[in-house]
Amino acid sequence: MGYLRDVLRQTGALTQKNALVFKNRWIINVIRCLLIPIGLFYFLSFTPGFFSSPSKNGVGNSQAIEPLYKLLDRYSGKFLLIDTSNNPSLAYEIGDIITESFPSKIEVLRRQDNSTLYADCLAENRIESNCLAAVRFRNLDRTENMYNYTILGSGAFIQISYLLHNSGVNNHNGPVSVLLSLQHAVESAIVEAVTGKKLSIPEEYSFTQESDKARSHRNKRSYMSTFQTLLILAYFVGILGPVYHLVCSVSQERDAGLTYLMDVMGCRTSARFTSWWLYIVLAYLPAYFAIGLILAKKVFTYTQTSILVSLHVLTLLVLVSYSLFLSSFFKKGTTSGILAVIIVACFGFLAKYLESQFAPPGYGWAIMMLFIPPSVYINGLLTIASFEEIGPFVQ
Repeated sequence: MGYLRDVLRQTGALTQKNALVFKNRWIINVIRCLLIPIGLFYFLSFTPGFFSSPSKNGVGNSQAIEPLYKLLDRYSGKFLLIDTSNNPSLAYEIGDIITESFPSKIEVLRRQDNSTLYADCLAENRIESNCLAAVRFRNLDRTENMYNYTILGSGAFIQISYLLHNSGVNNHNGPVSVLLSLQHAVESAIVEAVTGKKLSIPEEYSFTQESDKARSHRNKRSYMSTFQTLLILAYFVGILGPVYHLVCSVSQERDAGLTYLMDVMGCRTSARFTSWWLYIVLAYLPAYFAIGLILAKKVFTYTQTSILVSLHVLTLLVLVSYSLFLSSFFKKGTTSGILAVIIVACFGFLAKYLESQFAPPGYGWAIMMLFIPPSVYINGLLTIASFEEIGPFVQ
């Protein structure tokens, strides 16, 4: 009991001593223990934005479909009118109405059957098409009020239109808009030829192929893939502040002869180490708690906040304990801190290399964390990133 009482009493006194040191240089200590770690990880939390550009996906506003003659003004090529109906005069009149506003660069071809379709449209390489579209009138019967036609669209025509139009939710819907414009032009021409009236222009709702939620998940998957191979090292380096701080402080105390003096006066080594452990943990705990919150809200959004906060608090405890072990081998202040950071960083890089090369199973990571304690952070973030890459089901 006497030993334990001495350790507790000395630990309390030494912790008060460290608190006074922190208070006397509070500006520098607040900057390096709180502001720098939080600021660094707040900056890193914006890196997912580097993998995406701002856009609005989903269903947009309704708008009138684009008239066919305006759409064709962006192209050049052939437009076929094929009449295999029983009413050539009506077919010719409908064709005139469809093509009356066409730009001059569109060549309109009229055919009585579709036997020349390949000859008219197939390019010299026999792969591409020279025709933008074709309309085949099958049955035009005024008495039965039956009008049957078929639209033949060029794949290249539709693809070009898709590239030009499908760039946002308030633009036209690519190949769908092309076919709508062509269909409306044909039906409007039929109605005008038969009744003398023109159809009003219908509207369409613009949309994109994926929702904002699905696009966000796709970007997250890309980010998490990069994170697991490269960015995780930047995160690991960002948590090494306590290593430099603790090793530097302990080494400076030893270099100044204070450690020897305290030992001579009966100060127990366990009390001295415990006071340093408590000092660094309490100094950096708010920052690591905040780092967990930042990453949970801005980077690892599918993972529970408590898991990320717990991981960073555990990492802080591991780093401080491991730094106390490393400080036993150093005597010079600043140099010792730099060397300790380099050693811990190399151990972290080694853990990442072993993971990428050998993909150790669960017990492999346990062995690695036993000999390389800082790898707990690498393992934790890799596990979380793997979960985030899969994510919940997104429609």
